[in-house]
Amino acid sequence: MNNTCPNCGTVYNITPQLIGRSTTCKKCGAALVIDASGLQLAGGPRGGGVFDFQPVPRGPSAFGEFITFRKLISPFIIKYILFWLGVAGSLVMGILTIISGFNAPVGKATFIIMGFVTLLIGPIFVRFSCETMLVVFQMNDSLKGIRKDLQKK
Repeated sequence: MNNTCPNCGTVYNITPQLIGRSTTCKKCGAALVIDASGLQLAGGPRGGGVFDFQPVPRGPSAFGEFITFRKLISPFIIKYILFWLGVAGSLVMGILTIISGFNAPVGKATFIIMGFVTLLIGPIFVRFSCETMLVVFQMNDSLKGIRKDLQKK
C-alpha cells in the first residue's frame, strides 16, 4: 500500500511485513512508525509545522559501515563489474570464435555455430553465475534480519 510521510508528504510503498517497525523519512528525517493504518509520526500524531518532531539519532556513517564490514562491497562488485566483464568476455569470445571459423582450414561451420552459441548463451550463463553468488549475500542479509528480530524479543 502506498502511504505518505505525515510530515512532508513523501510517498512510500508500505508492505504488511513492515507493520510494527520504525523508520525515518528519507526526505525530511521525521521519526516514523509503521502501523496497520500506515505511516505515523513517532509518538503519535502531532500538530503544527515542519519542525514539530524529535530529531532521530543517526547511525554509523557509510564509511564506518564499510570499515567495520557491516556493508559488503562484494554484491556491488558482482552486479556492476564482474557481470559486465563476463558479458563483454562472452561477446568477445563469440566474435573471435566466429572469425576463427572463417579462417579455419577444417570445420568452419562448427566454429561459426559455436561462436553464435557463445554469443547467445554466454551472457545468460554469466547472469546465472552472478545471481548464484548474490544468493549467498542475500541469505546473509536475511540471517542478520532474523537475528535482529530475535534480539528485539
